[in-house]
Amino acid sequence: MVYYLSQNKKKCAECNKDLIEGRDKVTWLSEEGQEPLELITDLLLCTTCRRLYIKSNRKKINGEVYFVPTVEVTPKNNKRENQAKRKQSLGIFASSSNSKRCSTCEFHSNHVCAIHLIKTNTKDLCNQYKNHYKRIVYGGSFSSK
Repeated sequence: MVYYLSQNKKKCAECNKDLIEGRDKVTWLSEEGQEPLELITDLLLCTTCRRLYIKSNRKKINGEVYFVPTVEVTPKNNKRENQAKRKQSLGIFASSSNSKRCSTCEFHSNHVCAIHLIKTNTKDLCNQYKNHYKRIVYGGSFSSK
């Protein structure tokens, strides 16, 4: 099976690893019903999942259009990129302060923010930050002055 990358990227759509360039014989079929041709074609190979990708799946030879039957795939987004975009949309950003950050927030436990329900780093920060510090008053009278 030969896969066609719709975008001109050199990463595997399945495992997101780098593709290496190579050449191999590929059967090209004619749109007009002529005999198929076997031509040496430039291919991209994923060494991890062993998928073959072709750069262009259509070719014009002697006035006739030939094509390779392919499965069109689009590269998957990296999980880290998706999580970074989600954090940005929720207003979670990297903290520049050592005291005000997710690790000292009341809503943060086991690396998960209880407000946004997303896994966060200890150095992240959002607008709903709430400190653990609570003021305790021991005995005596209390005056508003």
